[in-house]
Amino acid sequence: MTSIFGIKTNFGDEAIVLAADTQMTSDDDNVSFLNSPGESKIYVGDCFTLAISGVGNDCVSSFVSYLNGEIDYVSFRNFIKKGNEIGKGISSLEQKVLRNREEHPLERAVRTGDFREFLILNKYLLEEERGDHDCICEMVLATQNNMGLYFVDVLGTVYPASDYPGLEYWSGGSGRESINEYLEEMDMDGHIADPTLSRRLDLNKMDKESAILLSRRCIQEGIRKDKASGGKEDYVIMTPEEIVHWGDILKKSEKRGYDRIFKSMIS
Repeated sequence: MTSIFGIKTNFGDEAIVLAADTQMTSDDDNVSFLNSPGESKIYVGDCFTLAISGVGNDCVSSFVSYLNGEIDYVSFRNFIKKGNEIGKGISSLEQKVLRNREEHPLERAVRTGDFREFLILNKYLLEEERGDHDCICEMVLATQNNMGLYFVDVLGTVYPASDYPGLEYWSGGSGRESINEYLEEMDMDGHIADPTLSRRLDLNKMDKESAILLSRRCIQEGIRKDKASGGKEDYVIMTPEEIVHWGDILKKSEKRGYDRIFKSMIS
């Protein structure tokens, strides 16, 4: 599993920040880290970015390639089947996907609240791992065309952050509880009163700098408290004009260089 977090500004320039850890924990509790360039739990497309919890493998990468339009649905389906008998035949769910290929899958998922392809991905992962629920995925999704922030559960149900009162954010993965506990503990009358931060963060004036600072602390709490989260931190910053992934830069940096990089992220 993992710790993933997404937050949208409500003050100043419009931006969305996604954050994740970089630890991979196998079924037998062996730990590895996503330290090579390009390895990440955060994926960036032409007009979207998403953070995925659960298993990180070629099936997930194929799913992102499908969303990017690099492969079609049939190629994505055939890839995750891996030539075996998993999911043999075309289900009624998949027939609905094939009938609606004219609309981008992300646009359809946001419009309908039903991300069918994500459910199909999780069904294959669950069957392949013989019912191990730790392998299936959750997602925090950000779309650039409408600057929307969403959570997608294991069944593919899409939840817009804008449907809920207050600050727009989502957390996910095994570190969700640690992140949410941190936010509840530090919320003092609409401010994050964290003594490790240089200033109090006003939840009603969450600008880009504050969103980056809060994302960092949330992921640090996930890494600190959740045994299935760890490694370095990974971030994407989305604005209406660009999507910038800072993961590879952070991987190359020692911990003491993080503050300098974060100043670059905020500017």
